[in-house]
Amino acid sequence: MTGERVNYVPSPLALFKLRAFGAAITDCLGETPYLVGSALRIPHPRDIDVRVMLDDERFAAIFGEETNWILNGTLRLMNMGLSALGREMTGLNVDCQIQQLTEANERDH
Repeated sequence: MTGERVNYVPSPLALFKLRAFGAAITDCLGETPYLVGSALRIPHPRDIDVRVMLDDERFAAIFGEETNWILNGTLRLMNMGLSALGREMTGLNVDCQIQQLTEANERDH
């Protein structure tokens, strides 16, 4: 172990709470959420980005075919609700988004 930080979540307690939030998502959706974004790179991130990737079939079964959260009211509401729950549970500025696997991989690679 090199002693390097693997994330910049502000404290061990905040990380514990973030993991509890992640466990609640896993219990509900059966998928593991991922910590992504600036909290992995910079000491004082503006927000804590959490992403949940759903395979295309599962995403469509829950949210329909529209993958753009701005146009998909159900997805928008779920993302907003999960973000609010994450903020409430952790005290951090959580931005939680559910994404369709194929669309997210095409956009981010």
